[in-house]
Amino acid sequence: MFGSLELRLIFVSDLKLNTMITTLLDNGRITNLFFDTDNILLSDIGYTKNEICRSLYASKRNERFIPKWYESKRKLGVEFSGTQQEKNRLIVYDKLLDLQKHQNRDFLKSIPNPTKLFNDADKTIRFETNHTAFRSMRNRFEVPKNHLQEMLNSQTKVNYNYLNKVLKFDFRQLSLYDEFKNFEGEGIEFVMMKGYETIIKELNCDAIAVRSFFKQSLGERSFKYYWSQVKSMSTIKEIVTRLKIEQEKSVGFISKDSKPIAICNSVMDALLLAI
Repeated sequence: MFGSLELRLIFVSDLKLNTMITTLLDNGRITNLFFDTDNILLSDIGYTKNEICRSLYASKRNERFIPKWYESKRKLGVEFSGTQQEKNRLIVYDKLLDLQKHQNRDFLKSIPNPTKLFNDADKTIRFETNHTAFRSMRNRFEVPKNHLQEMLNSQTKVNYNYLNKVLKFDFRQLSLYDEFKNFEGEGIEFVMMKGYETIIKELNCDAIAVRSFFKQSLGERSFKYYWSQVKSMSTIKEIVTRLKIEQEKSVGFISKDSKPIAICNSVMDALLLAI
């Protein structure tokens, strides 16, 4: 019982603590937990917490991870849980709302400066990976043994690597371009074989990326025709708009100026630079 209390106090009270480990004894069963957190300043990303969480949710590409969306008066975030045998997960959430939950009231009364804690949480968004197996801890922190000091000294960007695997962002775009590069035929043949919708989805419905790919594959003249002039089918522009609306329905509205790919890139850059 003491172990779980100790973990909760460390986890909630110190927004700058990056790693923690504990061994809990629950009904005679030992469970090993390891948390790696990055609290990223919103100013380093350039977008709101809501935009960040929605864009990450919409950009998940790895089928081995299950996304979950959370939004209520006291909760905002997105979770990616692995379907592998080792049940690891990444959660990205608003720590300020989490601190305001009823179960944290007694704890907040016990600390000397809760206002500072609130102010720090208001300016950041939390990225947190949870690991429950020794093997996954060693692999993700790139350490030979599950020693606390080795994990604390690890320079591996755990949250960055995990999120990169979830998004499969770079891999998916490179795969599409490589597939096109190796295709033996005309660009229009590749597009017809692959399908407009499939290509647009693989480019995450990002209009800039879509325009760039179709210009390269179709050529300037054909691109202009299929982008906005063709009458016998939906234009590429119309397909992008429809798919983007469908993509965003599951998690609500993203403002038209918010580009999920740009936001994800900013998030990845900030995580890579996180200390």
